[in-house]
Amino acid sequence: MTELGLAPISRCFDMVTDGLKNCRKHDLAKRIEQLEVSVRRV
Repeated sequence: MTELGLAPISRCFDMVTDGLKNCRKHDLAKRIEQLEVSVRRV
């Protein structure tokens, strides 16, 4: 999305991280959340 100059949709990140947390992948969910924060700064 960022390659096209589009801002990522926050709820998409939320759905992904919620799904990962439900699968007990908390470490990966944390990384996705950090990625969301870094993308928002750009």
